[in-house]
Amino acid sequence: MKTCLCISKLSSLLLLLAFLNGCLLIPHRVTVSPSIVGRVHRNGQPVEDATVYVAVRAERCYEGSLFMHTDSDGKFNFERRREIKYILVMDPAYSLRVCIADGDRRYVGWSEGGFGGPADMTLDCDLENDLKQNRRGGTGVCNDNSQYKTKPKKTNRSRDLPDDPAA
Repeated sequence: MKTCLCISKLSSLLLLLAFLNGCLLIPHRVTVSPSIVGRVHRNGQPVEDATVYVAVRAERCYEGSLFMHTDSDGKFNFERRREIKYILVMDPAYSLRVCIADGDRRYVGWSEGGFGGPADMTLDCDLENDLKQNRRGGTGVCNDNSQYKTKPKKTNRSRDLPDDPAA
C-alpha cells in the first residue's frame, strides 16, 4: 500500500514538474513554417524563374528545403505548414531561412531565429541589396513588409514623425 502511494506521489510530482517546465505530452498542431509571400526583383525589375527556398531548423537552404520558382512578376507564395507534435513546449526555439538562387548566384533572403514561432511574412527581395539586419532581427537582402498585430508604443516625440519611416 505504501509503495502504491509513493509511486502515485512520484508520478504526480513528475507531471507537475513537466507542467512547470512548460512541457506536456499532449498531441497538438504547431506551425513549422509561416505563410511567406513575396517578390524577387533587381532594382525594381522582376526576376522570373528564380528559385526561392525555405528551410526550417536548418543551417543550409539548398538541401532538403521547400522550394518554388518565381512567376513572371517575380512573386512567390509559400503556405503555412503545420505538424502534429506530442511534446508541448510553451515557447519553443525556432530558426527560419529564406534563400534565393538566380542562375549561379545565391542570396540569403531572410534568416531569423528566436522563441515562440515565426510569424507570417511578406518579403520584398531586391537582389541588389547588401545583407542587412531588419526590424524583426532577421538578416538578408529582403525587407519584411508584414503588418504587425501589435504596434510599438508612441512617445511624445513620435507625434511629429510620419507613420511611414520611408516618408
